[in-house]
Amino acid sequence: MLEPIVQDYIRLVVELSRSAFLARHRAPLMVAVRSLPGQSFQQARTRMMDEQEQRHLLKQKFRFDPRAAVIEVQRQRGNPGDVTLGRSEENDIVLDEEEISAHHAVFRFEGKNGRYSLEDFESTNGTFINQTPLIAGRAVELKNRDLVQFGPLPFLFFYPEGFYDAVTAGLPD
Repeated sequence: MLEPIVQDYIRLVVELSRSAFLARHRAPLMVAVRSLPGQSFQQARTRMMDEQEQRHLLKQKFRFDPRAAVIEVQRQRGNPGDVTLGRSEENDIVLDEEEISAHHAVFRFEGKNGRYSLEDFESTNGTFINQTPLIAGRAVELKNRDLVQFGPLPFLFFYPEGFYDAVTAGLPD
């Protein structure tokens, strides 16, 4: 099966109303950050962004790279709950990269408010939110447009409503 990309979701946003999109997509999304302006993909994947680059990425009007990978933050077994991430096939989200620990991190589902937090599992190369390293065992609540990074792999985190709004804001009138 092909990995979904932003273009697949843009098509749905164009075709569906906001309420129909949200009824269909209940899980948060992570959009791979393929590169920053003026940089090649390899450079962006293997280095931390400086503070100025991060501010630019977080504040800009979103124009997603239509080829960027999209990962749904959901359990393999379908029910809402904690979502594990790592290199091992036992995880709900598998990132098959050498720099990712076998059991790297977990998205903790906060059932009361429907939000997620992120917790590092003492990974070798770290987990970061907006370039701040997470302390192993301490969960940090996630917000729309948070830059989450597992080792060298950066993603933008979105709840479904935040993703829909970001995509529609970037569409031509």
